[in-house]
Amino acid sequence: MRWISRLIAALLALIVAGCSSVQLAYNNAPFLLQYQLDRYLDLDDEQERVLRAQLVELQQWHKSHALPLYAQTLRGWAQTLSRARTFTAQEILDKQAVLQDEALAFGQKAAQLLGPVIVTLGPTQRDRLARRFETSNREYAQEFLNAPDQGRSERRERFVKNYERWLGPLSEEQLTLLDQWLDTHPNNPALWAAERQARQQALLNLIAEAPQFETPDEASLALNDYLISLTSYQTPTIQARQQERRIALAQLSAELLNIMTDTQRKHLQDELLSYAADFESLAGTTATSRKLSSP
Repeated sequence: MRWISRLIAALLALIVAGCSSVQLAYNNAPFLLQYQLDRYLDLDDEQERVLRAQLVELQQWHKSHALPLYAQTLRGWAQTLSRARTFTAQEILDKQAVLQDEALAFGQKAAQLLGPVIVTLGPTQRDRLARRFETSNREYAQEFLNAPDQGRSERRERFVKNYERWLGPLSEEQLTLLDQWLDTHPNNPALWAAERQARQQALLNLIAEAPQFETPDEASLALNDYLISLTSYQTPTIQARQQERRIALAQLSAELLNIMTDTQRKHLQDELLSYAADFESLAGTTATSRKLSSP
């Protein structure tokens, strides 16, 4: 598991996971994240104290800065669904770029605040994380490398689940388009296994360098560089093919949206507005005048 990636996503994932109490889950996010990181690194008491304080500050920044922006953006996107319209792959890519930019802003803030923790990590903790990675990689190999047919089935299930979360049940025409896309763009578990290991090694190298950082700011810069690297790929083969694949996936999404029913369009609009309301409630405010993108 890439615990740094999990850190960036976790505050939103707690909401998306559908917890019975969104407010409770979000308010307890720093403690849940601390627990996760402790499992992988076995932090000492002082590291736990510093991490807890930094995660609380990160959450406060996220609440005041990010959540209102997310809410306003989702409301803008929902507004575009008030009538039937044609979507394009470029529009999907533009929306992805908006989300990636905000994720990078979150990552930059996380890196800034976690510098004091990074400089204290030692060889024992690095070795513990390396063993965790080895276990995770064996599980990945067993699930995806040793059972390719099962991997394809689970991949389709994930795609269907992700699209249906926003659109509701897919039509037969939409499912056919999805199956055709999956057949045309097969996954390569071996390549992704190599990418996983490259990213893991980059993180382990960062932790190994921790004693060389003279200040937390130096550690923050190194961590931010690592987080930025996650927006691309460590493995050259994947890097070369992924841009084409990203465009193809945006085209699939546009095609599915362009044949969605009125019921699906209403479902998508309601989901966007529901998440926007959740974000506003968590932030304790309504959307600010700043926009991430134009509707």
